[in-house]
Amino acid sequence: MSKVRVVTGIAIVALLGSAIYEHNRAAGLQVTLASLREQQTDSHQQLLALQRDLAELRRRPTAAERPAAAAAPTTAVKENVPPPPPPPGVTPKAPKGWFKNGSANDLYEVGVDENNSWGGMPSAYAKSTGAADGKFGGMMQTISAEAFRNQRVRLTGWVKTEDATNGGHLWLRIDGQEPGRQLGFDNMNGRAPKGTTDWQEHSIVLDVPSDAGRVNYGFFVSGQGKMWVNGVTITPVGADVPTTNMMKPPADLPKTPVNLGFSPPKD
Repeated sequence: MSKVRVVTGIAIVALLGSAIYEHNRAAGLQVTLASLREQQTDSHQQLLALQRDLAELRRRPTAAERPAAAAAPTTAVKENVPPPPPPPGVTPKAPKGWFKNGSANDLYEVGVDENNSWGGMPSAYAKSTGAADGKFGGMMQTISAEAFRNQRVRLTGWVKTEDATNGGHLWLRIDGQEPGRQLGFDNMNGRAPKGTTDWQEHSIVLDVPSDAGRVNYGFFVSGQGKMWVNGVTITPVGADVPTTNMMKPPADLPKTPVNLGFSPPKD
């Protein structure tokens, strides 16, 4: 009887071990199957992504079909372009006997204009060609003072202006025989025509002392704008014609020396 029990127990243990083995094997197979299914899903998704990429590549134009790329911008090379020719009747150059002067010659043009004549004669002109605020430019002459010494002279000229912000000026200066010594000067400061004006006569009167060396005169446009000048003359005038000398001494100065003997003050 005891042998039967032992055999029965062994059989039961064997059956239990087989059952456990089969269970574990089935569980492992399920895990493997789940892993294979997951890998299949990933592979399917990768396949779909590859198909989308392939379709996108097929939609793109080929190199032959693509338009040519725009050329990269290049730095423009500045060329020396000549200025446009002046209009007929205009000579943009100082005439014989005159020379260009001013504080900024590159910002002004001077010359002769036959289209703006006065008295049947062509006019000289000066005009700004750039940002000339605070600058001036024009033409001038310098002659010997010999023919005018001990006389009062008047410089006269007809002036026309166009958009002259600070005016179109005549000017006259009497220099001594020593360099840098000025004996008289007037440039119409405060009375020069401004803006746009028609032909008007203007004049400057100065004394030419016996020790004068040079007479300088001319015209200039101050700041922006343009001016024309014509009918310029320099003639002697009488002592009854007042001078316009801007170098006049102050009116409150004594006319003659005072107390050169040093007399003591009186109580």
